Amino acid sequence: MKLFRRIILVVVVLLCGAIGYFAWTVQTKDLPEGTLVSASNIKVLPTSYGYLVDPIPETALTGMVFLAGAFIGADAYVPFARSLAAAGHPVRVIGLETGVAQLPGQQARLNGTISSLMSGERAWVIGGHSL
Repeated sequence: MKLFRRIILVVVVLLCGAIGYFAWTVQTKDLPEGTLVSASNIKVLPTSYGYLVDPIPETALTGMVFLAGAFIGADAYVPFARSLAAAGHPVRVIGLETGVAQLPGQQARLNGTISSLMSGERAWVIGGHSL
């Protein structure tokens, strides 16, 4: 019985450590100062789906809808989005609420979000990152 308890204790400790390590590694770290703040030439706004990153002044250039990778926060892609916005392209960074796109309900939410963002006169491209 003592051996069984020790094995259970070791398994629980290892499982807690693995979960803690995973939670720590998927957080966005070391973003450059001011990344998530608007500037004179770029507007950065947190949204219900992730981030809106637009050039100032507004342009008619093609925009980009960018889907974040699994277990990576949308904020990790804002530096990339800022570089596109600096070139005149609006960007919409979409984060995954549940961490992965394959979970039930996530596909419909993503399709709806992308469709709503791509309405209007502007041409849009879709891109993304995957682990």
